[in-house]
Amino acid sequence: MDKNFKNSLQLVSEKIENSLDQILTLSKEGDKILNEAMRYSVLGGGKRLRPYLTIECSSFFNIDYSDIIKISSAIELLHVYSLVHDDLPAIDNDDFRRGKLSNHKHFDEATAILVGDGLQALAFEILSGDFNKIKPESQIELINLFSNMVGHKGMVGGQAKDIRSSHSDTLTLSDLLIIYKMKTANLISFSCQVGSIISNSNDLHKSALKNFGDNLGLAFQITDDILDVVGDSSIIGKETGSDYKNQKITFLDYYDIEQILATEERVPVTFNCDAQGLGYLVHGVEEDLTEGTKLELPFWLADALVKQNNGIQQNKGGVVSINMPRYYSQKYRNHLKANPTSVDLRSVCQVYYQLGMRLSPWLGLDEMTEMSLKKDLVEALVDRYFGVLDFSALNVGPNVYTLPIEHAKFSTSNCPETVRNDGRPKKSCSPYML
Repeated sequence: MDKNFKNSLQLVSEKIENSLDQILTLSKEGDKILNEAMRYSVLGGGKRLRPYLTIECSSFFNIDYSDIIKISSAIELLHVYSLVHDDLPAIDNDDFRRGKLSNHKHFDEATAILVGDGLQALAFEILSGDFNKIKPESQIELINLFSNMVGHKGMVGGQAKDIRSSHSDTLTLSDLLIIYKMKTANLISFSCQVGSIISNSNDLHKSALKNFGDNLGLAFQITDDILDVVGDSSIIGKETGSDYKNQKITFLDYYDIEQILATEERVPVTFNCDAQGLGYLVHGVEEDLTEGTKLELPFWLADALVKQNNGIQQNKGGVVSINMPRYYSQKYRNHLKANPTSVDLRSVCQVYYQLGMRLSPWLGLDEMTEMSLKKDLVEALVDRYFGVLDFSALNVGPNVYTLPIEHAKFSTSNCPETVRNDGRPKKSCSPYML
């Protein structure tokens, strides 16, 4: 994280924390337990990203800072309300939030429901209250947009769609992105638009900030999907694996996490042989790399090298061995490590054999050279294909090279490694069916 950004975020967080503390000071009319429960969830946790975006995006305009702090506080209260309700057993059933017990676990479910209700009402109370330099018509526009962004047309509606999408095998990627925009991106987008609304800025500024907020919100939710799989609960402050536990459809049902994270990810590798012409990868080395050299390479390069044998001993795998990050699935680890003598291959032997049976009729046929099957599947396996196939055939069935071409069928709609043709998520595909 950039140091300047981190410091700036910390400064805003402290100011918002003080503001929220003052707002939640118990009044004579308030219920003591309810107020305690509201303070429990609101104070002492959270990055305050939405208030930060509100303040930073509003800095482009000449707006009273105390007014922006009030609005930012209201946005954070609304956000916390959504978290408290999300954690309830009826929705995500999460036990931890921001590094401590969820509200319904620390208190009880009824109290948590009332906390959310109270925080939502308090947010609107602040937005409809007195400000120093905000015109009434701008205030009304702000409240109207806020209502749309967080109500049944926005955040609440997106949450409802999200709940119904669980266990679904018909949800398209477009449908999922609509859910993400409604339940997550809308509030982030609103935070970015506040300054342009209350300053009565031109349409160009409003549109630019809206688009920025929408895209940032989608990226934020996709990141949250990834963290639910690979994140450290002690760092992110909540349990991981919640989406899987609740059988929720996420972005990772359409794209492998390896595809999302690995393209530019640097992974540790060890060279299994002398590598000519790759010395430029190490600062100060001009020519060759020697066997045993340890480097961190971009995944795309490491992936290419591990699939190349270059005449070295087969039990060493490719030109390099990859120490793969923990977020890679075991299946993917096995495939990357596979070679005819590897122990790991035995666990995926049947998969390779079935794949080989379907691909072998097309290998070597010139008329298939330009087809996506040849390009996307065959070329990915070509460096080690026949060795793997030979080993598989000896262990799981007859020699596949005699397979008649008329028995070979291929259907992209059933492939478990891609999005289906109709846009449905991968988990709806039948495993190992090509």
